[in-house]
Amino acid sequence: MALQVEFERLELKYLVDEATAEKVRRAILPFCAPDDHNGRCGRGYWIASLYFDSPRLAFFKANERADPDRFKLRARIYEPGGDVHLEIKRKRGDVVRKDRVIVEESGWVDATYGFGTPRYEGGKQARTLASFAQLVAQYGAEPKMVIEYEREAYISPRGEYARVSFDRRVSYFLTHEHSFERGRNQKRDLSMGEGARSAAVLVELKCETQVPPWIVDVIRRHELHRVGISKYTRATRVELGEARGSDPWLERMCHE
Repeated sequence: MALQVEFERLELKYLVDEATAEKVRRAILPFCAPDDHNGRCGRGYWIASLYFDSPRLAFFKANERADPDRFKLRARIYEPGGDVHLEIKRKRGDVVRKDRVIVEESGWVDATYGFGTPRYEGGKQARTLASFAQLVAQYGAEPKMVIEYEREAYISPRGEYARVSFDRRVSYFLTHEHSFERGRNQKRDLSMGEGARSAAVLVELKCETQVPPWIVDVIRRHELHRVGISKYTRATRVELGEARGSDPWLERMCHE
């Protein structure tokens, strides 16, 4: 089977209201086809990502500093009990590279430590699994939180790679276990916007390093303003902001 497990692309993010999201959706339809998974959850499909970080939140702080070379470690599922995608998402400048290895749900916890085998054969999958486990060991990375949302996606069937997604109904909960369920009773909604834009839709335009003209036209026509935003970073910032006042150690840690 043809399975894409490596991605290198630009990711352009925009926060818009629902009315603008609908205008953008209509504008891209001549160039994109709906993702086959759309409609499984609302207009899109469900995603749950379990984010890992070091005990002192090295990955979160790298994002906060906007380090030019930084990465995240996460485990992702698209349905409860389904295969688990272990992902290394690295950002260098404006270019994002994502390497993922797919493992069966029954052995995914062991896989984070480098044991077990990928769901699909191939040297790249084995190397990604080894790299994921090596970074877990190097940073002492451990589960921190699960982030869930609904994604409505569209893909360009033309030669150049292009993908447009609309993320809605973002929520999160803290966990310290290798589980997509433990802690769910404490799930909270995560606002991606501010003030009147608190119900904003996160639009992501993903393409190769050369932005297609039709994407440029959509950005200009609808006056989209690019934002730098990370769901994990935003949720962590919310949690730390609430906890710092009662825990002086957290205040010191976040400024180290």
